[in-house]
Amino acid sequence: MNHKLFIGSIIVILLLLVAIIFTLRQAGTEKIREADRFSMPVIERVMNQLSSWNYKNLKPYLHKKFIRSLSEKEFQQELDGLSVLGKVVEFKNVRHVSHVSYKHWLYGKCAVNKYSVPTQFEKGKGVIIFNVNHCFEEAKISFFQVHSKALPVKSPAFE
Repeated sequence: MNHKLFIGSIIVILLLLVAIIFTLRQAGTEKIREADRFSMPVIERVMNQLSSWNYKNLKPYLHKKFIRSLSEKEFQQELDGLSVLGKVVEFKNVRHVSHVSYKHWLYGKCAVNKYSVPTQFEKGKGVIIFNVNHCFEEAKISFFQVHSKALPVKSPAFE
C-alpha cells in the first residue's frame, strides 16, 4: 500500500513540475514576442542604414548610453573599418538570443534583448550581434558587433 502511495506521490509531483515548466515557458515566449514587436522594426531600420557606414544615419537608432560610450569620431572610425565589407546585400533569419529584464527607477519594467543577424555583405558573409534596450515603449540599439571572415586582420578601425 505504501509503495502505491509513494509512486502516486511521485507522479503528482512530476505532473506539477511539467505544469510549472510549461507555464514558465509560455511566459518566456510571451516576453520574447513582446520584445520582438519593438525590436525587429529597429533592427530592420538599422540594417537598411548600415550600408552607408555613417554615424549620423545610425545615431537615431542608438541608445543614449551607447552614444556616450564612444565619441562621434571614434564611432565613425569603427564604421570606416567595417565599411570594407561593402553594402548589406541581404539579411534574414534574425534570431532572438537572450532576454534580460530589469527595473528602471522612472520607467518601470525594461529589458535588453540580444539578437543575431546573419548578413550577406558585398565582400562576404557575416553575423551582426545587436543588443536592443526596450524601455517605456521605445527600443534602441545599446550594442552592436560585426563578425565576418571578410574583415581584414589589420582594419583601420583597430589602428
